[in-house]
Amino acid sequence: MKIRSSFVSNSSSSSFVIRGWSKLTEEQRCAIEDYDLAVLSFSLKEGEKLLPIDDSGYDKTVLEGRTVESERFGFINDSCRHTFNYDKNKDIMKVFAHMDNFDMGEWLVHLKVDFERED
Repeated sequence: MKIRSSFVSNSSSSSFVIRGWSKLTEEQRCAIEDYDLAVLSFSLKEGEKLLPIDDSGYDKTVLEGRTVESERFGFINDSCRHTFNYDKNKDIMKVFAHMDNFDMGEWLVHLKVDFERED
């Protein structure tokens, strides 16, 4: 954990910038914004065994409300959500998570999306 005067930063937070958001395919954009369902679908298709964690899933309609762990990408359907902020003028999508239980960077690499990590 990093500590500054009157400020504590969780070292597991992450943020990414995706430039040229509108140039991505619709499939890529959906797979990023709806990453839980996209990773779940991909993992099941690949035959990956998903480890059940608990019943406190973010979306009760996904996995019957369970949080599961993907060996490659981390937690799926947990309450630590990535947020998305699109700047239409700059055509930039900013992706941020306070608690990074899902490896968005690995998912973006898998989707062949160019991105920059921000500190």
